Amino acid sequence: MPGRTYNPHYQAECSERLRNHDDEVWSSFHRHWVAFNALYNVSRGQERNRVRSTITKFMAECVDKEWIDKLTEDIPDPPPGNTRYESSNEEFRKKSFEEVKKAKDTTQPSSHRLASIMVLVYQVRCSLVHGNKNPDWDRDNVLVEWGDTALRDVLPKLERAMSEWDG
Repeated sequence: MPGRTYNPHYQAECSERLRNHDDEVWSSFHRHWVAFNALYNVSRGQERNRVRSTITKFMAECVDKEWIDKLTEDIPDPPPGNTRYESSNEEFRKKSFEEVKKAKDTTQPSSHRLASIMVLVYQVRCSLVHGNKNPDWDRDNVLVEWGDTALRDVLPKLERAMSEWDG
């Protein structure tokens, strides 16, 4: 996979902005992601697959279609890109568009649709953790806020489903 080229001056400026940034939504996203990470660690494999399998396994019985429809309506357009690629590369949003398609497919089980949504949130997390999100950019704020909203909605339901699991 071809790597991205970064400008060291820009990256230093971005690092300083992130280090000094004090925004409740960004902090909340980090807290909620760490909590979600603790839950999907019950699954094995690559991280994206662990996110998907945890949701489909534990949420199969307790996902409300109307709730999923609302989460799906709120997916940012365009969806988050894979910042391991340049934004001009066709791979940049390819998997995200596939996940959006799965999330919006009402013929699929609701838990599978939710899993696709959470894989998109995982993509936001990847960009954030690897320093590719900037609190000065409106688009990045939209993605982080959307991801945090999804996490806040999903976490209590997933925690309850896992605590009641008898499988």
